[in-house]
Amino acid sequence: MEEKILVQLKVFIPKFNEFPLAEAWKWAENYYAQTRHITGQRRKALPTHQDVQEKAFDPLLKAYPQFLSPDFRSKSGLTAEHIREKLQRKLQDKETARRYLKEFEKAYRTENGIRAKRIKEDLPGNAAKYACQMTFGNWRFLGPINQQGRGAIPLVLDWLSGETDALNDLRPPDELISGQPVLITTPGRTGRFRKQLQNALLKSARFISESNYHPTATREENDKVNQLVNEFGRSGIVPFSPSGASHLDFVPHPETAEWCLSRRFRLIQHKIWTHFCGNISPEPVVLPEELKITNPADFIGDPMHPLYLEMHLDIQVSLCW
Repeated sequence: MEEKILVQLKVFIPKFNEFPLAEAWKWAENYYAQTRHITGQRRKALPTHQDVQEKAFDPLLKAYPQFLSPDFRSKSGLTAEHIREKLQRKLQDKETARRYLKEFEKAYRTENGIRAKRIKEDLPGNAAKYACQMTFGNWRFLGPINQQGRGAIPLVLDWLSGETDALNDLRPPDELISGQPVLITTPGRTGRFRKQLQNALLKSARFISESNYHPTATREENDKVNQLVNEFGRSGIVPFSPSGASHLDFVPHPETAEWCLSRRFRLIQHKIWTHFCGNISPEPVVLPEELKITNPADFIGDPMHPLYLEMHLDIQVSLCW
């Protein structure tokens, strides 16, 4: 049985992608508009510190180990087990849950006739925080670069759904080696395929980034993504597997690694905060001396020294014939 390559494409993922500031302000206003609903839902779901412990903190403790490789060791010498134990001690302290409830009520209570007064007063700060989170988070994977074309994940969905217009949405960093968009599933399943693949790609992208691009995390997430694609693959398409004849893989670029506290990224954050809050901005962070003289790529896989680096989604689709 021979294999014919239908498409080879590399879709670029930047280190960061500046989120539209007007959209961040809309988000903050919408968040404030929902404060009454948020307060009611929280009080209903987490009425006591015991509920906070069982429904919020315990699931976090259960999920946390997957974020660190068992052989991980921080620069200060802490192992993954030591880090988990420190977090466990903090979250299992009843005072932590009580402080959570107290701070929540303080932030959302009505004062001088103003609902959730503290939240309303901090709209600019919340908008700035959201813009920063998106710029260095989800917008890297979902948003158009310089407000042009399509975001990386939407572009991948279009190419694997056979959307011919996707040819026009490629951005300068993307690299089309051969082929054109191809529908890899059956027409009746396209909608569900796109939805599930988008969720899986975003989840994997975030997990890889939060692991500081640990090779094991990258490999495991690529396995998950390719397995999901196979659940929807149509007859004739070579089954997907990492680096296989058909594959959909995240590929980090270690040579582009840059400290999250680098001057460039701090200036971006400062610009965002200045836009919303004037001259008020977070307290400047001084880059530790030991990080100034060290190759950032040496810290890949060490979540205690977070990096930003470029990636690409490597696509290859082959047909059995």
